[in-house]
Amino acid sequence: MLFSSQSLAEIAFRWLALFVLASSPLRGQEGEAASAQVGPLLDARHAEHLYNRLGFGARPEEIEAAIGLHATELFDQWVETSSPPPLPELTFFSWEDYGYNQDGLEIPGAPIHKLGPEGLARRQRELRLTDKGQFRDYLDSWFAQLVAGRDPLRDRMTLFWHGFFPTSSKVTLRCYELIHQHDFLRHNALGGFDDLLRGIVKDPAMLGYFDNDTNSKTHPNENFARELLELYSLGVGNYTEVDVRQAARALTGFQGESGSFVFDEELHDFGEKTILGRTGTFDGSDLVEILLDQEACARHVAKRLLTWLEGREPGESRLRGYAKLLRELDYELTPWLRRLVADPDFYRQEVIGTRVLGPVEFMVGASRRLGVQGQEPFLFYAATAAGQQIYAPPSVKGWDEGRSWITSSSMVIRGNCIGLLLGLLHEHLRGNAKQMEAEPSAESQRVRELVLELRAVGFKAPELIAGVCDALGEDATDEELTGWLLEAWLAREPSASTRTGLLEELAWCRDHFQIKGPLLASPQGNRVLCQLAYTLLRLPIAQLG
Repeated sequence: MLFSSQSLAEIAFRWLALFVLASSPLRGQEGEAASAQVGPLLDARHAEHLYNRLGFGARPEEIEAAIGLHATELFDQWVETSSPPPLPELTFFSWEDYGYNQDGLEIPGAPIHKLGPEGLARRQRELRLTDKGQFRDYLDSWFAQLVAGRDPLRDRMTLFWHGFFPTSSKVTLRCYELIHQHDFLRHNALGGFDDLLRGIVKDPAMLGYFDNDTNSKTHPNENFARELLELYSLGVGNYTEVDVRQAARALTGFQGESGSFVFDEELHDFGEKTILGRTGTFDGSDLVEILLDQEACARHVAKRLLTWLEGREPGESRLRGYAKLLRELDYELTPWLRRLVADPDFYRQEVIGTRVLGPVEFMVGASRRLGVQGQEPFLFYAATAAGQQIYAPPSVKGWDEGRSWITSSSMVIRGNCIGLLLGLLHEHLRGNAKQMEAEPSAESQRVRELVLELRAVGFKAPELIAGVCDALGEDATDEELTGWLLEAWLAREPSASTRTGLLEELAWCRDHFQIKGPLLASPQGNRVLCQLAYTLLRLPIAQLG
């Protein structure tokens, strides 16, 4: 078995360092010199880079269709076909329906209290299950879109903005509000950052997340004001504590009520305030305009975008140029992203194929490359087990990105998730259930939970062989097959030892299943392909894109 003599978890960091820093050739040939208007003429390597950074990975046919286009032509296709779906019909429950407000205090006279203690508890459970159920249905439909790749650019940027403006279902008790926030981010993901910031200060989920409902002229609450300045606009060091206190006063009266924004004049402080050197009777909307007018705001947003899209912090000159561009474009994101796509430095060797994929990107990308569909509910739980639960970030800062995603534990979990997705671990886990229960670990518990989720959604092992046969035909040799698999299932050129190892793995499978003749014509062909996919996607190189 490929690399079976050594734990992948133990060598993860060493391998990542090797692939990120090594000068081994990447897939494809160097593209033509790119102009600032159209970007490079896409070869396989550049096309895959765009799909990895501005989408969720690519299928072989998508790469083939992109080859020969200029980078901005592919980008423009994504923009022209981008259209977020309408929000599904949702059921809204008011706090009066629950009988208690968001602080857990009883609402006198609420009809639900007439049901008595047992009836009250039962009805509240029903309300919560309905609310959470429509939230999961909504997220499952979004994951299905990610795998289908119908709107890769918008969905990719929606994931970014969710990490930029994080809220949590563990704090925001009504998921209805989270659905509306996600829909807002999705609709504005390619618009203007100014519109995003204007909307987020009036977003009920965000206001509730930071307890801005308790922010009043008599009892100012600085929670939202502080994070608005530090995380969502200016960055550390570009404001004072006085600015925070004055910003909090400006945000008084900004409330989320019945799932909508309301401005409560009785709670608002109409007095004069001085924020970042400007004086006036500002409210929250005025505060946003003051923040957007700061050079530090464009710099902060540009740095977050560049770091996320390129997988490394930009140098000072690069950051200064893209911050200046963002201001010149009045914070419009689509032309800013288009300029980045046309930039030759976006395709430099230390950027391509060196970014560590987050759990959502990894699981969705693996599903796309393998052609696995219909397991979107499982993908949500798999990403959660690997450390990224949508709408449950670890802190108000969102998720730590980059190499922080890779630990010994997370590598094991990622490998288990891929094995479960491919239908390879179910029997093994059932056979070892007693041992897992006797020696419970965090990893074992997560895997058990994932198995239950797969059973709940009616899991069927994927048929990989049809797509491979369509591409190669049943008579493909082992060398042709392994070459195609490495090309289709990995985001960058593997080492010679990985190629050799995959051929040895295939030889082992032939011997184990007693396969003679072309593998793709064998009844065991699909089982072997699943094993090869499991082997490849556990490798550290498969965590990069």
